[in-house]
Amino acid sequence: MRLKQLIEALHALIAGKNVVGIDVCGELSAQVDAWRNAGQIRLNEQANLAIFESALMHA
Repeated sequence: MRLKQLIEALHALIAGKNVVGIDVCGELSAQVDAWRNAGQIRLNEQANLAIFESALMHA
């Protein structure tokens, strides 16, 4: 699923509801070599932030 599709689904899910919390997960394991996976880690953080900000704006 693309990030845009996920955010649209999230909007539909939380529309008109009283959301009291959100858990954004899916991070790489702490045991993964961060240096080699810096690009993936950065992309993951950008996606997590986009999900979180979108939920805040539509809550």
